[in-house]
Amino acid sequence: MVGGRRRSSRLSRPAHPFLKVGGFYQSKVKTGDFDRYAGLFADGGSFDVPEAWGLGAALTPVPALTLGADYKRINYGGVAAVGNPIDVLFQGRPFGSDGGPGFGWRNVDVWKLGAVYTASDRLTLRAGYGRSDNPVPRAQTLLNIFAPGVVRSHYTLGATFALSDRTEVTGYAMRAPRQTVRGEGSIPAPFGGGEADVSLAETSVGFSLGLKL
Repeated sequence: MVGGRRRSSRLSRPAHPFLKVGGFYQSKVKTGDFDRYAGLFADGGSFDVPEAWGLGAALTPVPALTLGADYKRINYGGVAAVGNPIDVLFQGRPFGSDGGPGFGWRNVDVWKLGAVYTASDRLTLRAGYGRSDNPVPRAQTLLNIFAPGVVRSHYTLGATFALSDRTEVTGYAMRAPRQTVRGEGSIPAPFGGGEADVSLAETSVGFSLGLKL
């Protein structure tokens, strides 16, 4: 009580209720060995999930609209099967051995933007864009013929429509434009020399039916 008046604390209430921020950290996850690929993946078929961390924010300028942005760092270099270069093959480390060759992926930064708009009580619209570094160096394209994860941009659209109080249908579409990495010193001389170019484009669509019990 101060001067006969009660003072209340509002420290638990956000200063900006329309803004939310967050972050995460994920350590490298051991997934065990893939026995069928023990002669290919480094460390006897080990293929762990790489370490990653990120930050994000969501802004709601009006109740019907939420805008989001986030950043993510993926440390592929910390997983031997993904990050080791093919060069170690010629240093006496065959495929599947401890510290053996991998896909040569480098660490990447990923940026994403998104929006969710409540058009009506029944209809919700969504859109997003993602941009990432290319994990595959030009000198490491040979093995990446089997895993050409070189796309950099992703565009997405989606919507949910409530058919009733208990039933809703959701649809989405995603497009990743074609990205090409042209090899540079990518096929070692013992394999005949030359270059290996890799490219990839992705298109995905989907629908789901939701029931609220």
